[in-house]
Amino acid sequence: MKDDGYIHFSRYRQKAVALGIIDPSWEWLLTPLEYDSKILADLQDRLARIETLMESLFLHYRPSIREIMLELGIPKWMYDFILLDNSDVPFPLRWDVICTGDTWQIIEVNTGYCLGGLNGYAINSIRSNFYELTCPDNPITPIQNPFREMRRNLSTIVKRHEIVPIIETPEGYGKYGFYLKNFVKLMNQKGNVQFVAGTLRDFDFTDSQAMFKGRLLLALLQIAQMSANSIFNPIILGFLGETSNAVC
Repeated sequence: MKDDGYIHFSRYRQKAVALGIIDPSWEWLLTPLEYDSKILADLQDRLARIETLMESLFLHYRPSIREIMLELGIPKWMYDFILLDNSDVPFPLRWDVICTGDTWQIIEVNTGYCLGGLNGYAINSIRSNFYELTCPDNPITPIQNPFREMRRNLSTIVKRHEIVPIIETPEGYGKYGFYLKNFVKLMNQKGNVQFVAGTLRDFDFTDSQAMFKGRLLLALLQIAQMSANSIFNPIILGFLGETSNAVC
């Protein structure tokens, strides 16, 4: 018997399916409510460290959820959609992250709706219709040139000569690898940031660093070098088993 949380989620899901935003044939990639753990074993293994860290952050700062969501850069209009499963802790269904020098930075939260800002012009009407129905007080600005906008926005947060992984599941890469390769080609036309397409299997984690297709992304312990004023700092240090004096 499905609980109230699932019914709460399903109501929004049905609306998204009706609008063409969700395709039930691949929805298992996006929502933890339906996926087969065997199919997603590799996905779970590869993202385990990041997911555990984010869950720890939310649990630790549960009394000030809005503060941490603001710190993460999550738009206020998205809060209700992050709560789709009606859980006590608003844990997003998937994080899209990039490495910026010595830290991971979250650039998008995918709540299970493939809103597709980078998929082209036609998606704008679908996005507009979806938000008009679900959060009419927060209209969105149409994306006129997705690649130009993405490059411009990323240029403000990604350091020069950094590697930005563009990742898919192995299954997804098999289907959409041509799109990712074209996306990377377009994104790499200008600027000093290198976009690299691959799958979750292209990540190689050790105790001290993370590699993507042989390229160094992050010395994991350096993640604690975030701003001393950041609300992340204590819990990140605790998660890594370090003390505030361990990393300069």
